[in-house]
Amino acid sequence: MKKLVADAEGHEIKMGDIVVLRTLPPELIAGLPTKDVRAIASQVGQRMAVVGFDQYGNVELDFESSDGTLHTIFVSGIQLRKEIS
Repeated sequence: MKKLVADAEGHEIKMGDIVVLRTLPPELIAGLPTKDVRAIASQVGQRMAVVGFDQYGNVELDFESSDGTLHTIFVSGIQLRKEIS
């Protein structure tokens, strides 16, 4: 059975949805190089497309940093706000 993933306001999140990263969970950046922390932190408040989910129900987001590096992060739905059209 597929697990329902919801944003901070309870809206269901699906593949391809546009979400905004609301907060930066400390466990996401713990132990990362400063360059990566800055790149991830720059995404707070930014719109991103949902590209997938992991086996725990975390949402997969990809983005390109200002230096052209592709980053993939996995965050809980509670860290996100789904854009409603």
